[in-house]
Amino acid sequence: MHSIKITEEGLNHLPENFISLSQVDGNKYFYYDKHQQSLKIGYEWDNILKEDNLGDDFKDIFKGKQPVHSKYVKNTIIKVLKFVKPFEFAIWHNEDSYYDEFEYFKYDGKKFYYVSRDIQYLDMFHPDYDKDYDIHADERNEDFYLPFTNLLQCGEQTWNLSREELLNHEYYEEYELIDPQYFLNGMKSCLEGKERFFESYVYDLNGIELASYNVPK
Repeated sequence: MHSIKITEEGLNHLPENFISLSQVDGNKYFYYDKHQQSLKIGYEWDNILKEDNLGDDFKDIFKGKQPVHSKYVKNTIIKVLKFVKPFEFAIWHNEDSYYDEFEYFKYDGKKFYYVSRDIQYLDMFHPDYDKDYDIHADERNEDFYLPFTNLLQCGEQTWNLSREELLNHEYYEEYELIDPQYFLNGMKSCLEGKERFFESYVYDLNGIELASYNVPK
């Protein structure tokens, strides 16, 4: 789980139903932990619509119209930016779509950044990716996105260890991981509007949109 520390005042700015959703049995995806005074966010959401013990009202909030998934986490965080500490992390999930999807979140204390799209498009950030080949080929460069999927699956290790620690961690040897810097460089490129396949946004402390790229109409 990723934790975002939030002040008591910040709780008053959460969506009206957030605290009640936090108390739903089986909610291990996005909730408020009063003991840690933090918003807790799960890294893996692949089974979110398959949990039998979660009510339809809960599922409807997180279910988005394909291929664009729900932005509930993003829209919630936007409301409390003035009451949380800086953070950076990404989550991945599958909402019965053909490809897994990811969401990237970063807050530096001044601006909030958000990127999302199908994980398959992360292949273009692989160091061996051949853009010229991809333009003319019938199929994409096969499996270049899989190391990024594994990186996101590692969740806590990816975001709580330094780059050097992760590259020397047993996870890096056991799974086909990729240097996280390739992912971060890719996110930076998206947030500058340089990658047309990724939906990205930049907000100020008041939740006012400063920039957006490739947003579905």
